[in-house]
Amino acid sequence: MVSDDSVYHLLRHEIDNRTANAFPSSDSGLEIRILKQIFTSLEAKIAIQLSALPEKINRIHKRVTKSGIDISIHELEDLLDGLVRKGGIICEKHLFKKPKNKMYALVQYVIGIYELQVDKLTKELAADTERYLHETLIPKFQTTKDYEQLRTIPVNKSIAVDRYVAHYDNIKEIVKKESGPFVIINCLCRESKDLLEEPCKLSNTRRCCITIGNSAIVSLDLIPSAKEISKKELFEFLDEFQDIGFVLQPENCVSPKFLCVCCGCCCGVLSNYKRLSRPADFWISNYYAQVNPDLCNGCGICVKRCQMDAIKIVAKKYTIDLNRCFGCGNCVTKCKMNAITLFKKKKISKPKRFHKGLYLDFFRKKRGVWGFLKMFGMYLLGKKV
Repeated sequence: MVSDDSVYHLLRHEIDNRTANAFPSSDSGLEIRILKQIFTSLEAKIAIQLSALPEKINRIHKRVTKSGIDISIHELEDLLDGLVRKGGIICEKHLFKKPKNKMYALVQYVIGIYELQVDKLTKELAADTERYLHETLIPKFQTTKDYEQLRTIPVNKSIAVDRYVAHYDNIKEIVKKESGPFVIINCLCRESKDLLEEPCKLSNTRRCCITIGNSAIVSLDLIPSAKEISKKELFEFLDEFQDIGFVLQPENCVSPKFLCVCCGCCCGVLSNYKRLSRPADFWISNYYAQVNPDLCNGCGICVKRCQMDAIKIVAKKYTIDLNRCFGCGNCVTKCKMNAITLFKKKKISKPKRFHKGLYLDFFRKKRGVWGFLKMFGMYLLGKKV
């Protein structure tokens, strides 16, 4: 028998190599501490047998029993359902309606397992994950833009009405095209900071992240704070969030399954990218802001609004460091002198249309064309991918 730690090392390897995003090992072994807080030893052994693409229970059961684990198909289903509720894996069908064709899959740690800890996060897991993000995971993400799950879009009031804005860069147009349901949930990042006694400096708002469509249905099943809202209510929340100064970051596709509502002090991604000298080099956005020095009166409101510390004072006027600007537009909306303007970048990043297309693209980039084709061949043969 392998030791418990060996099981967790194997699980880390599977998540790192099979899922869409990286889960690299650290010098400190933090990732093993993290996994132990979510998976029991038996759960880890079974999760190792899951694929990155969803599979039915019969196929998984054959693989699990072949690995030497003596478990009935009903016991396996109960264990997997429990793991879904714990946020350790994902299920394509929501659990509480007990569908016959549930499909389970391994999922990346970020954005994935960690975000599924909302409303049940512990202080220990929050501290370990924050350190792991800073020391290991974010530096890995900063080597490429290929695996960006999020992108920044400008707040609606920040772009002049006479300028064309692609619908995928306009949050209200995105929402208009979605049929719902829409669900609002607590923000995992702010929950983490509250546990670590470092509460949000921007707002007392905690329930602000949005899930859409199938993700909304799953949220209602699994997340206690989840509340279904109408499209009209969502528009009202968006106006409130933009007034506060939150950065809007939808999933990086035209029809996103979620919208993160972020700040520079709490967001695990923004707060870590903020430490870099050129964070804009590693982020997806289609806009940048510029200040007209002839109109700027040096009031400094924009500095307080900026979540990336991109605005500095030069000769009693404010200027924007384009190496740090994500083009969120929060500085534009409160400038009484109309001195700040958003401009579209010359090179535009057009997102994939759907969630599945985004993640299939991640798999293609991670495994290469041949590995990508091989993955589907193995999947059709019932093998783990």
